[in-house]
Amino acid sequence: MKFCGNCGKELSGAGRFCNSCGAPVEQMEETASSLEYVETRTIPKFNFSKKWVLITIAALVLIGGGTAVGMFFLNNSPKELFLLSEYNSYQQMADDWNTMYGDDLAFQEKLLESPSSSEIKLSGNLDLDEGNMDYQEEMLLELLKQSAITIKTNQDPIKQANHSTVALNIDGTKALDVEYVQTKKQAGLKIPKIYDQFFYLNFNQYGEFMRKVNPYYQGPETLEINTLQWNELKLSEKEKESLTKRYSKFLLTAMKEENFTLKKGVKFDHEGESLSLREITFKLSPAETNAFINSFLDQLIKDDELQKLITDRVVKVAKAASLDDQVGKDLTDKAYVKEELISGLKELKKEMNRLNYPDGFKYVLLIDKNKQIIDRKINFAVGENKEFAKFVIETKHVPLNNNKIFEEVSIGIAPKDAAEGKMELRYTNTITKDKEIRKEDVKVLFTFENRGDIESKVDFTMNSLFKGKSASKQTVERDFNLRLGGDQFRDVPAFKGSIYQTKDISLKDKYSNQKFDIKLNVQDVPSPGIISLTVDAKTKLKESIKLPSLNAGEGKNVAELTDDDINEILFEMENSMEGILEDFGLADY
Repeated sequence: MKFCGNCGKELSGAGRFCNSCGAPVEQMEETASSLEYVETRTIPKFNFSKKWVLITIAALVLIGGGTAVGMFFLNNSPKELFLLSEYNSYQQMADDWNTMYGDDLAFQEKLLESPSSSEIKLSGNLDLDEGNMDYQEEMLLELLKQSAITIKTNQDPIKQANHSTVALNIDGTKALDVEYVQTKKQAGLKIPKIYDQFFYLNFNQYGEFMRKVNPYYQGPETLEINTLQWNELKLSEKEKESLTKRYSKFLLTAMKEENFTLKKGVKFDHEGESLSLREITFKLSPAETNAFINSFLDQLIKDDELQKLITDRVVKVAKAASLDDQVGKDLTDKAYVKEELISGLKELKKEMNRLNYPDGFKYVLLIDKNKQIIDRKINFAVGENKEFAKFVIETKHVPLNNNKIFEEVSIGIAPKDAAEGKMELRYTNTITKDKEIRKEDVKVLFTFENRGDIESKVDFTMNSLFKGKSASKQTVERDFNLRLGGDQFRDVPAFKGSIYQTKDISLKDKYSNQKFDIKLNVQDVPSPGIISLTVDAKTKLKESIKLPSLNAGEGKNVAELTDDDINEILFEMENSMEGILEDFGLADY
């Protein structure tokens, strides 16, 4: 399939000129291999009280998150260089992300599709200044130092079944444990130290149980547990390919060649590095900006395939979460949801037409010889009547000497009169790679000013050292500092700490073992000191899991308990609790 590099229209035959605009034809092919995508595991949430905003977000997530527009061009016009550079940089970011976290995400997806067993152990220590504590507070502190929590879980996402236990150990002795079981038909809870049998409920007796709690209950008689599977939400290969083709073609047509300019040999300096780059500017006038947004919304309004894709997923989420009961809308009706979706998009278009873009829209790229983006700047102002907010967005990805890369994302928002205040967010990361070593130096600064006064300020830094042949088998050492300031955080203390992580993930052997040793140093508080926490998590994928049985021989059916049964159970539980408190010297609490 061939497209004109000037107007974006599909070419037919072997002619040397475009049938639509008459421009000379360069050989440009759009093949299946040039259409690539990267999945995001974001499940959209819907709130129809602000339907036009969230409907559009859902559409953008499915377009931008589910597909990446891939286009290869041969004649390198400014427009084509712009789009190709964006695509190349997107792919670079996706590849880096996959290298760092690909196995983690792949293992998490397998957990959503296969039975598994896991064990998480939580333990810690509190090295605090005890000078301001009374005797009872010191006793509680000593108990906390000796405490550890173990969480064990067996789950089967396909059968919607799980069995979990949570145990509290103090000085190596089990102080308290809780056991929970759930299947599609029933659920049960047991606290052995307090009562040695399960309390369980058959879901087909839900109405009967609720009338014991509230004689006026008029809800459903049967409780249905609907667990939404990831496979029901993620985009299919066919859907991704179709979205990619449609919105690639839209961009080729909507973004006009005359809105692009190209400069060569533009100097770019950073930390002693001097690069000669090409500068591509995409600029729209105020009227063109409004027309571009309208054309995009028109595309969404007429895109029946996209609407069906969104509608199907909204209905699945609604059925699983019983959203129709919560919002008073029948979100399980596809026709209704699609009608609301289209109505919301049309309403959004009307609202957007009320806005003005006094400075138009300016998008500037600096690219290197490999068509990778080194610097990106976006400027625009938007508002209604004479009230405007100015936006300045900039990103950097600068290769440096000594195997270093500098990354930056900054966002600034200010009203028309800058003296009224501003909001700024700046993230930087200097990355150093050397064989099996990777270093990162992250800095995040957020400030919000109101008429010269700093309302809030967040200053966060973190140095990280990654060691290992691959991201699935490595150690990570992190040191961080957090300072909060401004009027809103005047009395908040500063924090600093460290995290030591060991990671061992094997997709082949179906396991994930991760351990975190966390230390937090808290100062400027009545009892300063160091809080330590260790999290040791082990997970194994399995073929099947076994669940304990819930029946009259194993426990008590809560829907069938009499008042005398309840009083007897409460008396026994009260005695058990008193015994536990006495064992640990807490009877006076």
